[in-house]
Amino acid sequence: MQEQIANHTIQRASGRYAPPPEEEVEDDDGYTTRMPRSALRYGAGRPYTIQQGNRRIVLHPEPPPKKSKHYLVYIGIGMVAMLALWVGFQMLGSLWSEHQLDATYGFPRTYQVDEVVGHDDSTSHPTHFIFLNLKGRVVIIELPGGKSANARIYKRWENRHDCACWQSAVHLS
Repeated sequence: MQEQIANHTIQRASGRYAPPPEEEVEDDDGYTTRMPRSALRYGAGRPYTIQQGNRRIVLHPEPPPKKSKHYLVYIGIGMVAMLALWVGFQMLGSLWSEHQLDATYGFPRTYQVDEVVGHDDSTSHPTHFIFLNLKGRVVIIELPGGKSANARIYKRWENRHDCACWQSAVHLS
C-alpha cells in the first residue's frame, strides 16, 4: 500500500480513490433566491392578503391584546392583604388590652385594698394592702391595722431561670 500525498491519491488493493478536483467558485449574478418568509414585512396599519394556493388569508393588523395576569396572582395578593389585616388587628387588640389595663390599674400597675386578715387589725381598722407591679417585679406593702409604723414589704421577682422567688418580709420601723 502506497500513499502519495502530493496528488491526494491513495493506492489501495481494491482500487484508486481520487477526490474531485477543486474548482474555483464563480459568483453567479443571475442566481437569485427568494427572501425568507420571516423577513418579509407587510404593510402596517392596513389589511393585507396572503394567498397560498387556493386559500386566501386576509390579515387586519391590530394592536396585540393586553396580557391579563393569572388569577392566582390576584389570589396571592388577597392572601397577603388578609395576612396584613390579621396581623394589624392582632396588634390593635394588644394595644387596646394594654390601654384597658393602664386605664384600670395605672402605670406602674397598682392596686390597694383594705381587708381584715388577723394581723393586728379589726373591722373598724382593717389592714391596708398596696400591690405594685413594675415590669414583672411585684411588691406588696402591708400596713397592719392601717398603721404605717408596722408596715411589712414583700418583694417578688423573676430570675433568669423563670423561678418565682419571694423575699422575706421586711419590717419598717
